[in-house]
Amino acid sequence: MEDNTQNFKELQPGTGLNGGKYVIEKKIGEGGFGITYKAVQQGLNRPVCIKEYFLAGRCVRNTLARTVQLQGISEELFEKYRQSFVHEAQTLAALHHQGIVEVIDVFDENNTSYMVMTFIEGRSLQSIVDQNGPLPYSDAVNYLTQIANAVDYIHQRHILHRDIKPENIMITADYKAILIDFGSARQFEEDKTQSHTAMLTHGYAPTEQYTRNSRKGAYTDIYSIGATLYFILTGQVPVEAAARIVEPMPEPKQLNPSIPDEANRTILKAMQLKPADRYQSVQTFLNDLLNKNNPQQQIPIVPPPAPKAAPVTQTPKTPTAPPPMQKTMSAPSDKPTTKTKYCKKCGTAASSPEAKFCRKCGTKLN
Repeated sequence: MEDNTQNFKELQPGTGLNGGKYVIEKKIGEGGFGITYKAVQQGLNRPVCIKEYFLAGRCVRNTLARTVQLQGISEELFEKYRQSFVHEAQTLAALHHQGIVEVIDVFDENNTSYMVMTFIEGRSLQSIVDQNGPLPYSDAVNYLTQIANAVDYIHQRHILHRDIKPENIMITADYKAILIDFGSARQFEEDKTQSHTAMLTHGYAPTEQYTRNSRKGAYTDIYSIGATLYFILTGQVPVEAAARIVEPMPEPKQLNPSIPDEANRTILKAMQLKPADRYQSVQTFLNDLLNKNNPQQQIPIVPPPAPKAAPVTQTPKTPTAPPPMQKTMSAPSDKPTTKTKYCKKCGTAASSPEAKFCRKCGTKLN
């Protein structure tokens, strides 16, 4: 007898989890280590974001039973990564700051684990710049100040985020900037050599993140904050740290002459290749960025105008993961294909059909 059952990688709308406490509405994103859904918490009738631990290319789903099954990976390694996923949830659940996504539940089901977070209605800084181009200076400083304060909060609790980038910063309709995706976060001792898995995003990670055993400290995240500010002011991803030894990185002011000289110097100091040459704390970075050492030139933080484009929902993404060993099975798409736009200057593919500027070189797309 022919089996006409469709195989789906993701959980389908209407699927109940944790004894029916949560009901899946739709998938909103996926990455190397998980699939993210919008769901409803039934008792409180509120939207939530659920992240399912699901290794891309190394997991398949039994569609009828909804259970996750392994392919091309040992149970021991899968369990090791699952425990890291649960640890991420536990780390986040202990943090309470307006600039950090809040975890409200974690549970095991379907041979895997789930993390439940508050649902953030908004857009990532990456999508805002992709669609509208570089931000006005006052807007960029407003958002990055909020994120820097959130990062300072976790540093005081000896936690490094290790993946600060525009894609992991959500902007809400009321101008709040929220840091998401703590999948790479680790405990640290300031300036001590520690063994951390080398996971990174090129352009935003400093040199010490390219090796497992290296000294790390607040300056590690400060590099990423500086790189994020570089991107949202210029529209161009910085030259990755490993390549800057032989390939000079253009100063942000060269790409956007409207950037103040003081801000140009602050970004460059935050992004120094040698950790000792960077700011050693978030507060010293903010003091220079906001000119707190010069009261007459302090930058007032005011709400920027609301983004013009329609908001999209939270889509946490994961850093570079090991290449998949085998493709998973998924349902064929009924959606019409959209022609991909490419930058005429550098040939980079647009991040989305709506993008108006090249995410690599900042050139306007046709």
